[in-house]
Amino acid sequence: NYPDDVIEKLPSGFQTGIYYGWAALDGEIYKMVASIGWNPFYQNDKKSM
Repeated sequence: NYPDDVIEKLPSGFQTGIYYGWAALDGEIYKMVASIGWNPFYQNDKKSM
């Protein structure tokens, strides 16, 4: 997970959900998936990513 300060910097209108796309890491391009929101299974009390 990303630190809280990264999550807090997301735009205010950023919707929670599952996102997919492309990510660059060390010059390579990869398919990626990101979950942004609350996960009831883990009893999150704040947004995580």
